[in-house]
Amino acid sequence: AGEPPDPATVARSYAAAPFPPLSQELALLEEISPSWLGVRFRPVAPPVRAARRLPAGANLLEAVYADSPAREAGLQAGDIVLGPPGQPFDSPRELREWTMTAPRGVALPLLVVRPGEDGGDDLQFEASLVLRAYPARLPKPSGPPLVGDRAPILPTTLKPVGSNQRADLEGRPRVLFFWATWCGPCKKALPEVMAFAQSRGLPVLAISDEDEDTVSKFLEGRGEAFFDQVAVDTLRQTFASYGISGTPTILLIDRDGVIRHRQVGYSADKGVTVDGWSWTRATTGSKEGKAP
Repeated sequence: AGEPPDPATVARSYAAAPFPPLSQELALLEEISPSWLGVRFRPVAPPVRAARRLPAGANLLEAVYADSPAREAGLQAGDIVLGPPGQPFDSPRELREWTMTAPRGVALPLLVVRPGEDGGDDLQFEASLVLRAYPARLPKPSGPPLVGDRAPILPTTLKPVGSNQRADLEGRPRVLFFWATWCGPCKKALPEVMAFAQSRGLPVLAISDEDEDTVSKFLEGRGEAFFDQVAVDTLRQTFASYGISGTPTILLIDRDGVIRHRQVGYSADKGVTVDGWSWTRATTGSKEGKAP
């Protein structure tokens, strides 16, 4: 039998290779990570796409992150991305695929539409984007305007439903009611929101992101009273600027354009949660509200 192996030699033979420097690891991670545009988007609704003659793969930008390639290229929430010049996207998912596989660090063109009041006022332009690697930590998106913040200006793309023209609410205290025809809590909230607005002499603008035909049919088939001012926002520009994440959302805005109350959701036990407001839903069908 020979001499036993030296323990130190054996240990060295099984020693793991040293870890690469952190800078090398980060460089590798950036190399294999997908490219990043910095937007949140959804497909353009078919009625909007048809009315504006947009390609099948058109996407509506719901949010543009701060310090992102999209923000640096001048894109903003409400813009519609069509695709590279001469190569419009055929499917909404192509924007994600294009972003993840496109080269970084070079200027890439995308055709974008900034909607106007109607299709004839739309502005089409070519954005030059320089993509970066997907960040290890996404920038924090801006939150919705809160109580005490100034209310965003309503976009001209809001389309009134019915024969009435949308009233100019600027400079007047008002209520904005974000809703949908399919939303059960929205329907339950209607009597109390209407009673609250009537008790304070406030106009209400009810805004849905559904198409005009859907909202019109709902109103025509509804036996109960509804708000006088109804508008559709199929491009969701108002939903984006007000940070609407659920329906109903109820906003009370003063004459100076400052948000004084913001409420997301509705339940019968809590009702409209404006300070000083109380309301009773009578079983006989009559409604009673009190406000200071």
